[in-house]
Amino acid sequence: FNQPGLMENQHVVLVEGEKAAEALMAHGITATTAMNGAKAPPEKTDWSPLKGKHLLIWPDHDEAGRAYAEAVSTYLGTQGITASLTVLDVPSDKPEKWDAADAAAEGMDIRALLQFYHTSALLLASHD
Repeated sequence: FNQPGLMENQHVVLVEGEKAAEALMAHGITATTAMNGAKAPPEKTDWSPLKGKHLLIWPDHDEAGRAYAEAVSTYLGTQGITASLTVLDVPSDKPEKWDAADAAAEGMDIRALLQFYHTSALLLASHD
């Protein structure tokens, strides 16, 4: 999903569905999703468009979202595909199933949130 955006940008947000990806894209953020969202086995997806990218996984705020983020981050980590990989920690005060589309609808400063995670990932990488 969003192959042209993936080719043009080094920073990508992986979400669980097209609605969430489109909400981020409407804010000028490069986003993608795998077919079947959280139900997609990571090994069945062609992740090659993410080669060398800085990836942030934004899971839905539910058990399926957390499990998918863990499965994808583990799989991609073993494959060495991305330049960096971070999983967004969904704020605990958000309701069940809350996602990037909900954040956009709430008027959240998504760019500030993503910048925080990007900066944190770079700081962590520099201390490894």
